[in-house]
Parts: sequence; structure tokens; C-alpha cells
Amino acid sequence: MDPKDRSILIVSLVLILIITVLAVLLPGISLHRAQELLEIPSPGVAEASPPPVGTESPFPSPLFTTVPETLIIQGPPAFRLLVTPVEVRARPGETILYSMTIEPEGGFDEQVSLRLDVRALLLYRESFDLGTLDPPFP
Repeated sequence: MDPKDRSILIVSLVLILIITVLAVLLPGISLHRAQELLEIPSPGVAEASPPPVGTESPFPSPLFTTVPETLIIQGPPAFRLLVTPVEVRARPGETILYSMTIEPEGGFDEQVSLRLDVRALLLYRESFDLGTLDPPFP
């Protein structure tokens, strides 16, 4: 084997090793944080949320995630947006189900537009338009 072929082989093996390590480490990285996911038209004030509780994923996974039960964000002019769960870890291809409730306060009756931003380190970033919700809200 000549030196050029040997160099190509070594570089290929190193790249395969790096990809293998990333494939093992990436599923354990938190993909979502509610503070990054929820974008409210103007700055809201987060209210105190319940203490974190341990939950285990229904999917077979060695991961254990600690999340607050519900995050409550006070948004302008007067509505509350409740999202559960606040943070989730998932492997590629797994489905994540979020529950969201809009609670109007003080006669709030305007449209609410929603967008979901998903990030995983610097490797993945995508934004989803979740549409506009019209009053009356439940």
C-alpha cells in the first residue's frame, strides 16, 4: 500500500470514529427548551412553576429526564400560555406530544399566532408555523 492510500485509509477511519461518537452522544442531548420554543410578541414574565418531577420516556431508552410539570408564561396584553412538558429528550424519529392551553385574562379576545423553533446544538435548526388561533379560547 502506497503512502497516499494509507493516508486516505487513516482519514476515513478517523471520520468513521467521529461519526460513531456523535451518533452515540447526540440522542442524549436535550432537543427542546420551552424558553427557546415559545416566542411571544413582546417580552412576557414567567410565573413560578411547580418543582421539577422525574419522568421516564415511554420509549425504550436509557435516558432519564427531569422536567417541570408546566411552564406558565404571562404574555401581552393579557393571556396565559401553558405548555406541558417543558423539556423533552427524544431520539431521531421519535414523536413528541405537547399539550398547550391559552387562558385569556381580563377580556382578552385577540388572535394568537404560534411558531415552534427546534434546535439541537449547531447541527439542526428548524422552525414550524403552528398557525393562528382565534378566540374564544377554552
